Amino acid sequence: MAQKIKHKPKPNYDRKAKHPDYVQFRCNAYAFNNIIRDIKDKLNERQKKLLKKTPFLNLIELFYHQRIDMNNMNKSDLDLVQLLKTFDPDTKSFKFGTKSFQITGNAVTQILGLPNEGLQQSSDEDEGQKKPTKKKLGWGQRKVWQKIPKADRERIEKHYLSTQPRDIFWAGLNSEKVTNHDLKDIVWDLELSQNVIEAYIQIEEDKIEPMQTESPQYMSTWTWAYMQSFQEPFWHRALYEHLLEKLGKCSVLFFPIISKEEFHFTLLTFHKNERKWRHYNPLRSLGHRKEERCIDIARNFVNIVEGWLEYIRPQARVFIETKKKPTLVKQKEGLPTLVQKDLTPTEELTLNWIMQNPLQFPFEDDMECAQQSVSSLDCGMFVMFYMDKIAQGQPIPKSVDKKFMNEYRAQYVTKLLHHKNCVINPL
Repeated sequence: MAQKIKHKPKPNYDRKAKHPDYVQFRCNAYAFNNIIRDIKDKLNERQKKLLKKTPFLNLIELFYHQRIDMNNMNKSDLDLVQLLKTFDPDTKSFKFGTKSFQITGNAVTQILGLPNEGLQQSSDEDEGQKKPTKKKLGWGQRKVWQKIPKADRERIEKHYLSTQPRDIFWAGLNSEKVTNHDLKDIVWDLELSQNVIEAYIQIEEDKIEPMQTESPQYMSTWTWAYMQSFQEPFWHRALYEHLLEKLGKCSVLFFPIISKEEFHFTLLTFHKNERKWRHYNPLRSLGHRKEERCIDIARNFVNIVEGWLEYIRPQARVFIETKKKPTLVKQKEGLPTLVQKDLTPTEELTLNWIMQNPLQFPFEDDMECAQQSVSSLDCGMFVMFYMDKIAQGQPIPKSVDKKFMNEYRAQYVTKLLHHKNCVINPL
């Protein structure tokens, strides 16, 4: 006959007790202490070193070296009760000695990282007065926001509060757009979406004349993503047609790349006059394998482009003589079809360059470009910064600080605001 399992009796205390001596004896620190106690003798030196790299080392060591008396590890609200007793409802402030302190919305934003925007709610005592509510943007504590000129901030705030987060702030070609949500990501120092970098590319391309040679040229951030999603026949539209148009007239050709696995932007460049490829990674400390994956993407891109150059060279003279080129045209039904279209002057420049030059070039992984901090989400901003410097013929600094990148983000917001494609009407 099976024996009855004896259950440990539950502690006899009232969880909902209101008396001031009540404490909560059940605490997650017990579970954490038990885990540390179970594994401390099983950790090897490598694992201990990894723990030291975490931001929780000080907390872990308290339990690891048994510096805490678990018999007295009780969660108590007594300190909170004492704090609440200092609150003065008349002045809506906490009084400590001879000084009083108010907790503002911005203080809560800074302490807890909670958003401070939307409708400002009136207190119960104001309900009878029916004061109109006022919208607040609540970006005042954001360092990027503080670096934007006041007049520009006022225009942005007025637009943002009168529209929705997914509404358009900047509208470009090919359905590319920067939304209010994207704008907030820039100001709040968050990661960038591809369309934000696409907007940068289109703004820079607006400065270049159609037939201007020895100019910086830009490939789309979507090129690599498109090539990963479709078979090789579809690469014609995503890559080859743009290479044929841009390669002949460029001084440098930019390939901004996003690694979907790491959600990390890097930059591949072809320096035509120097005849070499160079890869710029704003976070070389990703870890060996992750860093390798970024370089692998860049090398794959190089192999595809050089393979295309080798393929085109035997046909280049015929294209030039006939003034025709094969172009992939989408059909209503079935696969796209190659048709003959007129050759443009810039495409002829590319074909002549292909016939006159070697088609394989050395690849370098730049080891000196300025790096983002490990905790930042600045990789997209750094890629734009790299393109700025290279396009201007300036060396990329070996280091920049966070203050500089905040200013660079602010400058980009201003650039979007004053561009012709911004939906905010000019003053």
